[in-house]
Amino acid sequence: MWVEAGYDPDAFWQQTPRSFQLVMRAVRKRFKAEAEERISQAWQTAAFTGATQSKSGLKPLNHYLRRPPQKMSPREMLANMKMLAGQANSKFEVN
Repeated sequence: MWVEAGYDPDAFWQQTPRSFQLVMRAVRKRFKAEAEERISQAWQTAAFTGATQSKSGLKPLNHYLRRPPQKMSPREMLANMKMLAGQANSKFEVN
């Protein structure tokens, strides 16, 4: 069990029964979490496969990889507002 969990065989002999038990509990939790990740990934793969079979198909990857918006500094915010205002004003200019 010890070596199968990825630990050095020689380190086994320095373990107390208590430390061995704690390590094995942690290993069990890690294995359970990894198994749940694999099940989740398999489910998601099946869901995406099903989405490609639907009428609308699969959405662009950016749709699924939503990232939280980055926080802007006040200086960056002001620069963006000026750019947007410039674009909006250029639409209404008369030549």
